[in-house]
Amino acid sequence: INFTQVTSVEGYNNWTVYCNDTAGNLNITRITFIKHVLGPNGTLISPRNGTITNNVTQNLTLNASDIVGLSNVTLFVFNSTDALINQTTKTVSGTEAVVGIIYQFMYDGIFKWFYQIRDIAGNIFTTQNNTIGIDTTPPKITLNTLNNSYFNSPNVVLNYTPSDNFNLSGCDLYIKGIYNQSNKSRIVNNQLSNFTLTADDGIYNWSVLCVDIVGNQNVSEIRTFTIDSQPPSISLLYPENDGTVFSSNTRLNFTVTDNLDSNLTCNLTLNSNVSDANFSALNGANTSRLINIGSGGMKYW
Repeated sequence: INFTQVTSVEGYNNWTVYCNDTAGNLNITRITFIKHVLGPNGTLISPRNGTITNNVTQNLTLNASDIVGLSNVTLFVFNSTDALINQTTKTVSGTEAVVGIIYQFMYDGIFKWFYQIRDIAGNIFTTQNNTIGIDTTPPKITLNTLNNSYFNSPNVVLNYTPSDNFNLSGCDLYIKGIYNQSNKSRIVNNQLSNFTLTADDGIYNWSVLCVDIVGNQNVSEIRTFTIDSQPPSISLLYPENDGTVFSSNTRLNFTVTDNLDSNLTCNLTLNSNVSDANFSALNGANTSRLINIGSGGMKYW
């Protein structure tokens, strides 16, 4: 005997058949069976898709479910070249389970991970892909302003270029080892940036500290710059103004004073012509230069 138009549901079903003869004798037969065509389901929980972190040990977690019963889950991890670097299977049971498999990433990069879920009937469900970025490398900072640069204005622009495997959070300027300021605009990876500051005349050292978006940080080399906005002061000593000399070979004496340099480069000009070029004069000291002033007459120096 066949029964038609009998509906079963997904999961466990009970069928019972009742039969009786003409004498009124009754017998009952009952069977239980499982209808399972929908298969399991699952959702990746953590880490969230697109996560970037410097923590190499990650608990890759999903929520798996099945109407009848779960059998196992398999984690797959691929690197940025789509090479499979991990495949781990874990046994699970019940109709719902939060499952995590701890995986330690061996190097930096962007990785793809997902799970396959198998139920006790052999049905398989594959989750969506999530990506995770591993970044344990600190940023690099290149100082573009040359070492021992000179500025003749109190307003100074210091150029640098930061770079990172992923992206940068911010950069700070340090002057003489002390925090001075942070970047005032968004830092663009691998592009020239700068700090602008105003300072008194003097010799300064500077460095830049940068932090990336996961907290890795690095400090540049230390470089030096000098601000010298004041010209040197020159006192002409001999001959005095409107003085008289009696020899064509005459020593001209002067003193040059500067707020920074101990040794200065000077030119001595006679009647608008350079008579003695690029000689050194000590800061604050009497400097004497032997000059042939030529024949008599009015001279300017």
